[in-house]
Amino acid sequence: MNQKVKLDLIIQSITKERAKNPENTFISINPAAKDHHDLQKIPFDEIQVILEELSTKLAILRIDEIKYRPRRKNESHYDFLHAAGSSLPIGFIIELQEDFEPWHKAYLKSKNISLPELSLKFLKATLAFLKRIQDDVAVNSSHILILDADILNHTQENSILGFLHSKDVILSYEYNKLKYGLSIKIKVNVDRFDVFKRELTDYLSQVKNQKSGGNSSKPVKTAGPKFPPITKWEDVAFKFVDGNNVKIKIGDKEYVAHYKEMGFEDKRTRNPNAQWSLLEYLAQHNGQISWDSSQANDTVKKKKQRLSKTLQKFFNFPEDPFHPYKSEDAYTIKIIFQA
Repeated sequence: MNQKVKLDLIIQSITKERAKNPENTFISINPAAKDHHDLQKIPFDEIQVILEELSTKLAILRIDEIKYRPRRKNESHYDFLHAAGSSLPIGFIIELQEDFEPWHKAYLKSKNISLPELSLKFLKATLAFLKRIQDDVAVNSSHILILDADILNHTQENSILGFLHSKDVILSYEYNKLKYGLSIKIKVNVDRFDVFKRELTDYLSQVKNQKSGGNSSKPVKTAGPKFPPITKWEDVAFKFVDGNNVKIKIGDKEYVAHYKEMGFEDKRTRNPNAQWSLLEYLAQHNGQISWDSSQANDTVKKKKQRLSKTLQKFFNFPEDPFHPYKSEDAYTIKIIFQA
């Protein structure tokens, strides 16, 4: 019997007990019981290992052993209840997550949950999570991310991870306990990431249009202004108007753009993100940042990569907006900054 079959049998036993009393988050698993006789095919210590594995996914919060020993002849009831030692483990008391069912549905890939089966609130939260990690996915060549877990909403976050895993967007994920809080190690399937994010975005837009009757009077928000085609980044000139807006000039065309429409919004705070701050720094330092700069640190390369990607997307121009590092011995942007 392989590990996957063992895991499925254990989850089936958990869901059977859960179904008996959906309101109770505590259930007992006893391989000797009639309802769980299939578990007798799995060694007791292996059941414990698999349950502990489930606890790393936060499907299970706590595991306690059920122990038993026969009552001895002439032993008082008090002595029997308070006797120590010689008890054998026969099962487990398990405390489940409140949101165990969505996790379980997500785990069972064979059910292939479709988007309409899930609530809009959950789907919107899933899209927000994808947007939260998309920049890290783009610049991380190993496609393995280490994130701080959302302690206040970890039940929903765990359900989202399970759902994305069922859709092959995430290949694997695991929680690690820290001194203060939790971290999540995620391996992302980059080939599936953008495809699914687009599917989810299109579905939510479709639902929104259906609710509004498909005749919304609000203008459709475009990705940005229609600039004349550029053949090199040196044709683009920037001038910061203030901390939130920049005047863009290409040829005889000028446009004042807000950081949000350019893609420089921090989705958590709604403020300008680190890439916008780097762009401001470049504007103040002749378009250049070197390792001698006070702003240079271990994350500057990643920020530069994200800045490049955002500019390429906004202007729909695939060329790298930075000169090669080796030729400049610094990160130097090709865009012209005006005083």
